[in-house]
Amino acid sequence: MTRNPRIKRKRRTKAELLPLSNADVRALSLEGHVALAAVRSGHGGAVQLGYLAKTVYLTFFLQNLMAQEVDVVLFQEAEAIIDRCIDRASTVGRWSLLEQDLVVLERLLIVYDTQLEAVPAYLFSEAWERFQRAMVSSLQRPFDSVETGKLEFTISELRAQMK
Repeated sequence: MTRNPRIKRKRRTKAELLPLSNADVRALSLEGHVALAAVRSGHGGAVQLGYLAKTVYLTFFLQNLMAQEVDVVLFQEAEAIIDRCIDRASTVGRWSLLEQDLVVLERLLIVYDTQLEAVPAYLFSEAWERFQRAMVSSLQRPFDSVETGKLEFTISELRAQMK
């Protein structure tokens, strides 16, 4: 297989080709594990669910970029678990996960940890950019729905969650 001389690839720096630093790997891994532990113990909230959702999507994008076999069912289950937790919080007022949901998210965190240890920095950056584009393209502004009376969270509820 020969390279097409007309196609120019961006030259990568040494830092971009190297794996993430040990400190970065630990920090990124810890975000997901601490978030899951907080929700498991009953002390989680919207912020922790946000970290878990971010981990789900980054893991998916990394699997795709690293040319790993993608277990779509794992990601669909994890996304559904996050959605159910959000629904539960809005109806019952408690951010909680069922035991079988914890097992799925733990499995996903193991995949993420393995990826973080091996991924070159440039691929992590690309996964992060894809994640940000996906979030921005699906962003819904809660104040747009005030007219229809479908505002899910009030400002006071948001402030309470952030404490």
